[in-house]
Amino acid sequence: MLVARRVQIVAEKQDEEHGLEELPLDSFHMTPAWVLLGEPGAGKSEALRQASIEVGGAYVTVNELLITTPPLGWRGKTLFIDALDEARSAGADSLPLRIRQQLLQLGKPAFRLSCRAADWYGSTDISDLQGASPDGQLMVLQLCPLSGEDIQQILHSNYNVADPKAFIEQAERHGIAPLLSNPQMLGLMARAVSGEKWPESRSEVYRLACEKLAEENNARHRQTSEAKAIDNETLLKAAGQLFAVQLLSSKAGIASDSDSSDNNYPELNQFKPEIPAAARRALQSALFTPAPGNADHLIPHHRSIAEYLAARWLADKLDRESLPHGRLLNLLLGFDGGGSRRLAGATRMAGSTEHFSTSVPDRSRSARYCAVWRCRSVQHRRQALSAAGPAPAVGEVSGIPLAPLARHDWVQGFGRRVAA
Repeated sequence: MLVARRVQIVAEKQDEEHGLEELPLDSFHMTPAWVLLGEPGAGKSEALRQASIEVGGAYVTVNELLITTPPLGWRGKTLFIDALDEARSAGADSLPLRIRQQLLQLGKPAFRLSCRAADWYGSTDISDLQGASPDGQLMVLQLCPLSGEDIQQILHSNYNVADPKAFIEQAERHGIAPLLSNPQMLGLMARAVSGEKWPESRSEVYRLACEKLAEENNARHRQTSEAKAIDNETLLKAAGQLFAVQLLSSKAGIASDSDSSDNNYPELNQFKPEIPAAARRALQSALFTPAPGNADHLIPHHRSIAEYLAARWLADKLDRESLPHGRLLNLLLGFDGGGSRRLAGATRMAGSTEHFSTSVPDRSRSARYCAVWRCRSVQHRRQALSAAGPAPAVGEVSGIPLAPLARHDWVQGFGRRVAA
């Protein structure tokens, strides 16, 4: 079941009567061009897909728009362009200008664009894009959280929760009710909760939900001797390594075999899994899902799931000293100290010590490392890096095959240092 989503108009100067009003998203069908902003997991992609279906538009990702010769079927249709933030986090340059160029070549059709709120550059992006709008204007909308009624409907219809009100009351008692207004967190919680086992924090929601997703393998796969020998924790660590390499190397996903592999979807062996059998089983689990339009390409169940498990894997490597923190800091900071946008989500995840393995007695290394990312300026990051202390002695760093997968110069440099 899909609920009708509501939005607020984002303006440079909000007026009291109109600025905070919640309006149905479908009331903007006749608006020539708009951008939909939202937090991670807020349901931007699903809202865009549904809106596309309602008006007979063409749904496409930013990456697809930029690398594909526009088919004739797009002409005359409203374009629903998803995931500006994901393309931007992969390091692509001048994205709004390139999007504008494609739209101009298509004759300035009506269009909609989605982006994480944190990755939207405000007036700069508006200036770059509004020239491609049919009326020269670009409206910015903010996706509203789910209402209480929405939450109850989704729990009952999508997750077979017999008593949604009791579920919400339990969430309130555990102090995590605010998470329910985010569609992704709501789904994760519905998966995570089992009897009296309730999560106490956002990180607990992710942990329990990932365990559930890891268990959701095809029954036939679970019967194999290889699968029986792999426990869930091993599988989650294997998935964490795959996600870490994917994020670090800016790849879209993983190909199921060599015949379907390409630059954006390398095959599994290029990820150099530490335990190949566990990695194969991870790919068979619900932690991964087929990419739209290509069942041979596997992508994360959700980007934040990849960020969470990548953060856990990296933090474990860091705290156990198998990954020198100086190397990872250099990767995060880049050649100019500015940092990788692709890793921002994973680093925010790692910034909470709740994500670190409870078996690690001393979390100071990873805590100091994450403190560097929280510094706003290059100068402050360099000072924090110096305060973190000297990097451990150079040693073999297993499980991070960045050199063959690297796309950016600073990633390639890191790969060479790892291989040294």
